[in-house]
Amino acid sequence: MESHCAFLVQKSIYEHSRYTAAAWRQLFKEEDFKRAVDLARWGNFPIGLGHVCEMVLSVFQRQRIGDPAVIAAGLAQCAVDIFARYPAPAGYPSTFWSDSGKDVSARLQRAAACEPRRVMDMPGERGREFFDRLPIHERLRGRDPGYVLNNLKGNLVQAHETFLQRADLAALADALSR
Repeated sequence: MESHCAFLVQKSIYEHSRYTAAAWRQLFKEEDFKRAVDLARWGNFPIGLGHVCEMVLSVFQRQRIGDPAVIAAGLAQCAVDIFARYPAPAGYPSTFWSDSGKDVSARLQRAAACEPRRVMDMPGERGREFFDRLPIHERLRGRDPGYVLNNLKGNLVQAHETFLQRADLAALADALSR
């Protein structure tokens, strides 16, 4: 989940930067831009991990494997464990990771109580927040939230396909239930 999330977030940031900035190769060499990318990457990581966790939960819900509330709790603990590996990112409060863990947990509890959403719909509720953290000057943003949201949707659908091909759902359900 961590690698899918990292890919989802970084690809979305870089694709938007390339799309928006004509001289993006030069931009990627500038220290200020690198710092802004780092802020966006870490700031959006919890959003991306929430997307990936909900996507995984939806697979179990659709295939009627395990108790959704128990699977959601296991996924939430995985998210908390992933967040605990990192120090609070520069530019964010010291409670960033603990707050993020609570946010992902609440999202998964809500998702477990409902029918699973389509994977492509999962990024929608946090798409604007994700976009607002991107490292592009305000005057260059235009109508880009839709572009970024579509990019997130496409990358999450791709992660879903990869997950379906690789996952041992029975073993994963067992591990998440413990």
